Amino acid sequence: INLQEKMLGGMRFGSMPFRFKGRAGPLYPAYAISWFLTFAVFIGIAIALGAAVAFLAGDDLSAALGDFFAEKEQPTEEQAFKIGVFFAGIAGFYLLLFLFYPIVWSIYAAREMAVLAGYTSIGDARFRLRTTTGSMIGLTIGNILIWVFTLGIGGPYVNQRLVRYLCDRMEIDGKVDVDNIRQSTAPLSTMGEGLADALDVGGL
Repeated sequence: INLQEKMLGGMRFGSMPFRFKGRAGPLYPAYAISWFLTFAVFIGIAIALGAAVAFLAGDDLSAALGDFFAEKEQPTEEQAFKIGVFFAGIAGFYLLLFLFYPIVWSIYAAREMAVLAGYTSIGDARFRLRTTTGSMIGLTIGNILIWVFTLGIGGPYVNQRLVRYLCDRMEIDGKVDVDNIRQSTAPLSTMGEGLADALDVGGL
């Protein structure tokens, strides 16, 4: 909240400043839910994959791993299979955690966006963002699939989807007296930050 207040406190539309004021209290329940769900997902994935590895590899997995790391002898085909299952389980654990983590935290992200938008105003106008947990989870799953199946090449389209999501759900209550807005008199930078800001969607 403090960081957002400092960020928006320095933003202006022409000569009219944005204002941001609010408490972090409404964010805590969603944060707690996401945190505990993350812990539950972590434990659930570990138990499920651990059981699968134990079922496929059998009781001799520890002995096969001991011989493998000690480099005592060339592993047999059966030992090689068990060792492969073990490392596949580790890779699967991190892969599933990578996939489920942003989905779980979509609960908090949806609440955070709505609360921060409600704390923001300019002139006599206040912002309202109609985010929901379901829509945010759907957006996140779609973005993950785009990232995975395009090997990251679809990153710009992921950003475009996020901007469209925000614009479609943003509402403004009140009026802004545009006649009193003057062109900003702040000195222009010679380092090109203005162009970088224009091309970057992070400020949204």
